Amino acid sequence: GALMEALLALLIGVLTALLLPNLNAGGRYRELNREAASLAARIRVAQDDAMLAGREYGIVFSSEGYRFVAWDAQLSRFRAVLPSEAPWSVRLFDEDIRVVASADADESILVVPEPLGDAATDADVAAANAGEGEPDYQPSVYVLSSGEVTPFTAVFRAEGEDRAVTLQVDALGNRIDADAPPSPGTAAGG
Repeated sequence: GALMEALLALLIGVLTALLLPNLNAGGRYRELNREAASLAARIRVAQDDAMLAGREYGIVFSSEGYRFVAWDAQLSRFRAVLPSEAPWSVRLFDEDIRVVASADADESILVVPEPLGDAATDADVAAANAGEGEPDYQPSVYVLSSGEVTPFTAVFRAEGEDRAVTLQVDALGNRIDADAPPSPGTAAGG
């Protein structure tokens, strides 16, 4: 009786120790997939807004996440988009998630102009936009009022997760990676 209970407890402990890290790793992989889907969705929202409002957007990637910026004709430069203007404009990752984006396979377009966390509220962004010290945003990906998007690839990784999630976006803003179902309006197969 007691020996059998002790063996059963030991077996449950060993199985738990073996399975928990795998469950957690699967959770990180799901989180990476969510981040890729979130970026794709935010691009679609920015694309719709750009076409409806006649605005030109850009995306600036950093080690902490990404930010949408908008062309300001009066300032003749890109400025950070206020979260109140567009709640989708800033995305900060969990600290163990990283993204590397590229417009072609050989060149990374990861740009780190400033920590995104320093300008996460409307007041912070407005102060930065008005001040002399605002970063000179140079977006690597553009979302144009014509509906076009700079084609790019973004690879999402997390510490402790061997698998990466790749997001590819075409010139029409469609997600074209093999891991995702086709976007509505895209042809499936020949």
